Amino acid sequence: MTMKVYFEDEIRFGIPLNEYYLARRQQKGLMFVIHRLNASKDTGPGLIPKRLAELGYHVVSIDAYKHGERVEEPYITGSEKQRLTSMIEVINQTVLDIKFLYDNYYRDKFARVSFFGIAMGGIVAYQMPRIMTNVDTVVAIQASPYLKSLYHDKELKYIYKNMNVQEREVADEYLDKLDLSDSLEAFANVAVYGANRKEDLLIKPDYAIRFIQHLKLLGNMNVCHQIVEGNHETINIMAEGAINWLKQPKTKSCNDIG
Repeated sequence: MTMKVYFEDEIRFGIPLNEYYLARRQQKGLMFVIHRLNASKDTGPGLIPKRLAELGYHVVSIDAYKHGERVEEPYITGSEKQRLTSMIEVINQTVLDIKFLYDNYYRDKFARVSFFGIAMGGIVAYQMPRIMTNVDTVVAIQASPYLKSLYHDKELKYIYKNMNVQEREVADEYLDKLDLSDSLEAFANVAVYGANRKEDLLIKPDYAIRFIQHLKLLGNMNVCHQIVEGNHETINIMAEGAINWLKQPKTKSCNDIG
């Protein structure tokens, strides 16, 4: 039986968003969806929000800061270097926007909240338990929980090294705040699914694997990480794996999904 998914296009507190939900509103809870860099709520997530709504989630897919309907430079004409330099600020502000939106509109409707992010949006999703104590689930595909390492030590080191003094000062302030190394306890009761592309040269799987291992050592067994081979089209495979994982009752594990 095909379930009708209702759709609304809104702007709340200056944040453009799409909502997807079932008619009966017998929801599994609230799920924010966050798109990748250089995309939007309309062009980034594809069918993911609708699929999540069909599972019973009340889905809110937002435009990240400086993206979509609120696009600003450097995401109009800027270079790749300018866009990746600004991504740190975009992540930080999008995290704050989501918390503000939840606190001021959704809190009275949903006691708990989940997140599904793609690439940059996955980095945002990883951040949310750091500043919110009622996170149920985090799904992050093609993303890294360790943003600071990404810019300081690894694939985006060339971006950091080529920043001017002012850009680096701003980046360091955000990267210190967004560092999850001292925030692992915040994930003690959060279900986490991570998936990465094996051949990805920008965000390698190592970060998410290490993160999941740390959570298991803390006693959180409701976690899963999967590595997928192939090109960027495999994002659909990773998303499908995440949706299959979300269908499972807690405690979830990688062995439960097909």
